[in-house]
Amino acid sequence: MLDIVLQRIASSESAQNLLRHIAEKKTIMVDGYVGSMDAVLGILAAQSAYVNNRLSVIVVPDSLTYGRVLDDLTTLQDYTTHKIPILQFPEDELLPYDDREANPAFVAARQESIEQLLNNEKAILVTTVRALSKRIPGPRSVASYKIELQSGATFQFQYLVELLHEIGFEKQEIVDQPGTFAIRGGIVDVFPFAQQNPIRIEFFGDTIDSLRFFDVVNQRSLQKTDYLALYPKSESQTAQHDADLTDYWPQDTLVMLLEPEILQGALVKYWDEINDSYQRKSEAHSELLAPESRFLDAVSVMKKLNAFAGLYFARYSRNMDFDKINFAAHALESFNSHINLLKERLIAIRGQYKVFIACNNTGQAERLSELLDSDELASGVDFVIGVGELHEGFYTEDAQCVVFTDHQIFGRIKRTRSHRKFKTAQALRHIASLKPGDYVVHVDYGIARYAGLEKVTSGEHTEECLKLLYKNGDKLFVPLEHFSRVQKFSAEDGVTPTLHKLGSGDWDKVKARTKKTLKDIAQDLIKLYAERKSRKGFAFTPDTHMQYALEASFEFEDTPDQTKVTLDVKKDMESDNPMDRLVCGDVGYGKTEIAIRAAFKAVQDSKQAAILVPTTILAEQHFETFSSRMREFPVRIDVISRFRTTKEQKIILEKVQRGEIDILIGTHRLLSKDVQFKDLGLLIIDEEQRFGVAHKEKLRQLKATVDTITLTATPIPRTLHFSLMGGRDLSVINTPPQDRLPVKTEITQFDEDLIHDAVMKELDRGGQVYYVHNRIQSIDRITDMLNTVVPKARLAVIHGQMAPQQVEDIVHAFMKREYDILVATTIIENGIDIPNVNTIIIDQAHQFGLSQLYQLRGRVGRSNRQAYCYLLTMPMSVMPSDALRRLQAIEEFSDLGSGFLIAMRDLEIRGAGNMLGAEQSGFVNAVGFELYCQILDEAVQETRQEMNVVESGKKEEITQQAEYMPALQVHVFCDTYIPDTYVNVPSERVRIYKSLSDIISIDALNAIEQELVDRFGKLPVEAKNLLQMIEIKLMTLPLCAERLDIDENKLVLRFDVKSMSQPNMADRMKIRMNAIVKTFENLRFFQNKDFLDITFGFEWYDATKSRIISTESKEDSLVLISAKKIISQIIEL
Repeated sequence: MLDIVLQRIASSESAQNLLRHIAEKKTIMVDGYVGSMDAVLGILAAQSAYVNNRLSVIVVPDSLTYGRVLDDLTTLQDYTTHKIPILQFPEDELLPYDDREANPAFVAARQESIEQLLNNEKAILVTTVRALSKRIPGPRSVASYKIELQSGATFQFQYLVELLHEIGFEKQEIVDQPGTFAIRGGIVDVFPFAQQNPIRIEFFGDTIDSLRFFDVVNQRSLQKTDYLALYPKSESQTAQHDADLTDYWPQDTLVMLLEPEILQGALVKYWDEINDSYQRKSEAHSELLAPESRFLDAVSVMKKLNAFAGLYFARYSRNMDFDKINFAAHALESFNSHINLLKERLIAIRGQYKVFIACNNTGQAERLSELLDSDELASGVDFVIGVGELHEGFYTEDAQCVVFTDHQIFGRIKRTRSHRKFKTAQALRHIASLKPGDYVVHVDYGIARYAGLEKVTSGEHTEECLKLLYKNGDKLFVPLEHFSRVQKFSAEDGVTPTLHKLGSGDWDKVKARTKKTLKDIAQDLIKLYAERKSRKGFAFTPDTHMQYALEASFEFEDTPDQTKVTLDVKKDMESDNPMDRLVCGDVGYGKTEIAIRAAFKAVQDSKQAAILVPTTILAEQHFETFSSRMREFPVRIDVISRFRTTKEQKIILEKVQRGEIDILIGTHRLLSKDVQFKDLGLLIIDEEQRFGVAHKEKLRQLKATVDTITLTATPIPRTLHFSLMGGRDLSVINTPPQDRLPVKTEITQFDEDLIHDAVMKELDRGGQVYYVHNRIQSIDRITDMLNTVVPKARLAVIHGQMAPQQVEDIVHAFMKREYDILVATTIIENGIDIPNVNTIIIDQAHQFGLSQLYQLRGRVGRSNRQAYCYLLTMPMSVMPSDALRRLQAIEEFSDLGSGFLIAMRDLEIRGAGNMLGAEQSGFVNAVGFELYCQILDEAVQETRQEMNVVESGKKEEITQQAEYMPALQVHVFCDTYIPDTYVNVPSERVRIYKSLSDIISIDALNAIEQELVDRFGKLPVEAKNLLQMIEIKLMTLPLCAERLDIDENKLVLRFDVKSMSQPNMADRMKIRMNAIVKTFENLRFFQNKDFLDITFGFEWYDATKSRIISTESKEDSLVLISAKKIISQIIEL
């Protein structure tokens, strides 16, 4: 669709005139453009320049405009004749003289642009005036540090390592982000700054054997390449910063300036900020370079830009002596979801213009088509609905076309997309890794301390075991086959577990108590679920056109989880069983929108909805959100809170009783006896666990009669989620909204300069700041400090010793932007959602727990703006090690949802308490969270079988007698371990061992073998033996043996006599024994009352070949190969 728009505009007289000037390399002014026309004209101009082998550059005044223009260009690029690459050179969002690391995605985008410009790439480069103002290393300087790698070429391994250090790459154990590299034997992994994926360089001596891109998440190779160039980071200090971005542009570059006078004003303002920062910081740092050495002033930047032939978008710039083309375009009104007004507009322009309606996605296009499907539009209205994410529509008489956007039709805000994203290595790999000193739980022996990996030799066999230390110095060595029985201990934050004594029996008693309690809980939950399913409730009707219109007007695109949960809720509402669904998701993940849609659905069937929240502030926030979303629909919404007078509350309650209010929002006041609904159909509870016992009892009574949705931001662990699927309806939202940026987190010592910079950076972009100080007695001192450091900022203070009404009043004023900084204790940890606050400074951060830090950081980052969290601490040199670990964890795992992996462990335990009862925390702390969930799962499964629960309409089958499958132990004569010379990171060896211990198929084993060869090179003989031993074990499992022994002369299979006599085993064993006797020679049998041993001899092999192969040999063990052949033959019998 947008290709037709581009063709119509390109064919217009004004556009043809513009393209002639560009072809003649003359500077031209453009006036009369609106909306997204700057991007439309920009990409048409760039197409003309591209044909003539010219680079195009678009310079914008600020980062918001940068995001919008980049968005529109990216959309339009798909509809152009020439698919011109779009390069990005964003500003770093740091204040002048702030030498901290910029956002890695921004660094990588700038680096990629530098590299493409060095290679004379003809593209469209988008940048801002602030980005242009910074001095950077010049083209010759950067090119001189280039490292060129060619497959098959000679290149000294150690020299490459030295060069990587020199150009700014950081050595790590595992490559997980741009600018890092890792070494493993003859392999070097490097993550170039300008690549989406890292590269694996495999050497054979001093020859580059191969170059392979690999996936940073699973570390597996993706594809080969023959050549790669590595450049130094443009921000690094390797090269002298003696140039600027314009030095990378050819002389014939087409430079497009978006409002030159506004650009110049932005440059002047930035130069003032630079000088202010220099004056303030140079007093304490005399070595600071003068502004002229690090930046260009406004006059210099404009002079450099004006040296190129250009296209000046000058709607507001008048004093320019260039030819001007006026496109006479006009802006379009917003219809705010009034579809009838849109229809009237389409009918009014019938026959005059070609109309295009650009929607963000196919779903929106289909919904809009349904809403516009009417007889009056069927005749003579020429419009096309299609997919195309433009920010603003326009109409132009010259091209005779009108472009509407769906977000303008529905009154939504168009968010800019993130254009540069990197996959980073999964936090889980690091979290699951054990470090010496960590507490662990062995399922059979209890809580111990992990003391590392240790080689254990028995006879001729050496293997690597987990070494666990128990009470009184007892030691337990855990071999590979039992790794899966060891888990990292996790409990509530701050809990230190008690070590168990081996052989004391205490551990078995703890597990038994936990199992009994959880079985009682499981019975209650499943009975409650069954009772609710047997009751009859109101069945809501399917969605109406008005429901479609409300959902289409949502200003953001639904995440996959949001879509699924919405469907789950609607399905529940349309059934005739009362709904009781828990919706769990992190703050800002879209739970409120689900509640809005459910409430609206209830109102569509003339039912009332009640929204119950724990605080007055939340009630006000929900009232504003619900009212805003439904403002164009005939829905009557009100709120009953402390901010309403007694008289107003009385009027509201009378209206509710008469049915004149459709949706009522409030705190526990809604549970009072004087609140009587005419016809309540839906109850939505936000954070039920924060209500008192009496309130919860009233809620239980309400839930019995009306559909209920409970919203919670406290995470429910995935394992608990699956265990309780038969006990309560749960929906989990794990996916963050599109383009929600992770909060950039930084640990730093208390620094007034940093506080000033952080606050001013946020205020300069129109935002607000939280400053958390958790000591009430010294909070006034902090306020005085802030008034001195940032005198222009308006401050407010709240803490727990203030009256609740006073706290609510101040927060309310802060929400209305009457203050810039809110100084607070951890009182802000829950229940405050203000999207305009995107910087939080946490004082004395080392004194907080991990879950507290995670929740406090979660107060910011609710929009598509980059949010910042500063953790101010005591000096690192004197900080307790556990505090430092907490801070490093919260800093390292800043990705969205990463809290679900580590920082949320404590919150998950709270979530378990909310679901199962607060007293459960004692059991969690006794056995560890993972084992607790495992025992719960077993309890639920057993209870379901005992109660013969009917689930999903199908009766669950209970196996009368499970087939016996003993735990097979395998013992071999040779060494089976992963040498530390092959995988030199102990935690990575543990991870690999854990993966091997969990394997259940030959295919999975082959995949791990491929991963090892890919990542670490050719397998050493010990690792080959290990993998072959596991393969033999997998092959032997179907035989139901309990032990397999292999030495250099024989293979011995041991069977348990008692299990062999069971009815389901006896006949099978008899047939197999007869076949074995007929097939094999050199058999020996030995049986007593407990077991039967069958020995298969290797005598028929040549004696020299059957001996153990030494560890220096590069050949596979012939004995293990022989063992595999024997087992294969037995299986086939």
